[in-house]
Amino acid sequence: MVELIRTLNAFGEPLGFLWLLTVLSAAGLAWRRRWRIALIPTTIAMLGSLLGSTHIVDLLITNWEEPYARGNPVELPSGEAVIMLGGTHRVSAHDVFGFDAGEGWDRALTAVEIMRQGKAKALVLGGGNLKSMGNPTALAPLLGAWISAWGLSNAPIHYLVDANDTHQEALCAKELAEKQGWKQLVLVTSALHMRRAEALFKKAGLQVIPVACDFQCAGVVEFNRMLPPVPDLGQFRKWNLFLHEWLGWWVYRAKGWI
Repeated sequence: MVELIRTLNAFGEPLGFLWLLTVLSAAGLAWRRRWRIALIPTTIAMLGSLLGSTHIVDLLITNWEEPYARGNPVELPSGEAVIMLGGTHRVSAHDVFGFDAGEGWDRALTAVEIMRQGKAKALVLGGGNLKSMGNPTALAPLLGAWISAWGLSNAPIHYLVDANDTHQEALCAKELAEKQGWKQLVLVTSALHMRRAEALFKKAGLQVIPVACDFQCAGVVEFNRMLPPVPDLGQFRKWNLFLHEWLGWWVYRAKGWI
């Protein structure tokens, strides 16, 4: 009964409603024996169900995330500094501290918890600059202001304000590590992103301990739930995340960055 209600509710979503119209269109064309034309909406509906109603993308993401799953997430490693990559928040002028927490907020929680446990002597925040109407705004200091205001860490906080992607973050981190004399760094980022990030930092000559967070599938309870036949928008969001990382990996390899 629960699955039936969930399926019926899915038709009220834009994606589910469009999928239903596609199915009805295919059925109507088949009823009028217009077989060749009916193949078009039939193919679209089947492809939508394959991508949005199966666990194919969950299995692909799990394969990338599992190598970074820790036996006990509470037992975090130590390092001379924690480097948290950007992607945790966005500028929001009317929100507290001037930012809105995003999907990658687990990165901030993990980095702060490592510092709270006294596992590192310094915290490095990525995020780069956001240009809005010609005025650049550094994202990382907004997060640093929150950490300082709440007294979450008394350690020095450094910012990678000149790095707007992971490759630039690795290069800026290397320059900062050489200046500070750091040898071993704790790298914090999303589990799906960690493979590319770790390779970039190692290519830059940095010794990093990967601490992944923001797991999308590996160890997530919802991964085991049964999906309705109607395409789920959440599954397409996962496809977007996976393809971004998969394509990013090969683009970075082609450029010789990893």
